[in-house]
Amino acid sequence: MVLRDLEENLSEGDIEAAVNSLKTMGFINYFGMQRFGTGGYSTHTIGLKVLKRDFEEANRMIITPAPLVQGLREPDEQRVRAREALFKFNDGSMDAATAINYLLPSMGIERTMLQTYAKQEKATDHDGAFHSLPRTVRLLYVHAVQSFLFNQMASLRMKDESTRLFAIRGDLVVQEDDIKKYSQVCLVFRCTGAASGVS
Repeated sequence: MVLRDLEENLSEGDIEAAVNSLKTMGFINYFGMQRFGTGGYSTHTIGLKVLKRDFEEANRMIITPAPLVQGLREPDEQRVRAREALFKFNDGSMDAATAINYLLPSMGIERTMLQTYAKQEKATDHDGAFHSLPRTVRLLYVHAVQSFLFNQMASLRMKDESTRLFAIRGDLVVQEDDIKKYSQVCLVFRCTGAASGVS
C-alpha cells in the first residue's frame, strides 16, 4: 500500500495510531467514483430514471456529453464536433442519422442508441433505444443505484460512534469461521459478547 500527500509533521506515533485504528475499527469499503461514471450525468442518476421506466429522460442523460474540465488540454476539433452533435440531437436540432456521422469511435453507447433512433421517422422509441444497449450496459445503471444506496447506508450506519464496534438490529453478522461461505459480504461486524445475540 502506498500513502501519498501525508502531512509533513506526521510522527511515527500518528502513523501507528492510524494503523491500529484500521486494525480495530476497520474502514468503510465504499464503492469508488469509477462506479458512478464520467459522463454528463452520474450512472446512478440515470439508473433512477431507468427504474422509473423514464427511458426518454434516461437516454437524454446517457447521450449528454460530460462537461469539459478546466485545466485539462483542450479537446480536438473532432471531439468538439461530436459533443455539439450530441447536444443538438438532444435539443432536437439535429436528427440521429446526421449526429452519428460526427461521433468518435469511442462513443459506442451513444452510437448504438442513435442508430436505433435513426431507424425511426421521429426519435420517439425511447424504450427501444435504451434496450438496444447490451444487457451488461443496461444493468450498469441499475447496479450504480445499488452502489449509491450502499454508500449512503454505510455512512448512516457508521455515523453513530457508540455502535460502530457492535452489531445492531439489521446488521449482517458473520462468524469468522463462516465467512468463506459468503461470496460477497457488505458489512461485517465482529461478533463479540452481548452483540452476538442481535438478530
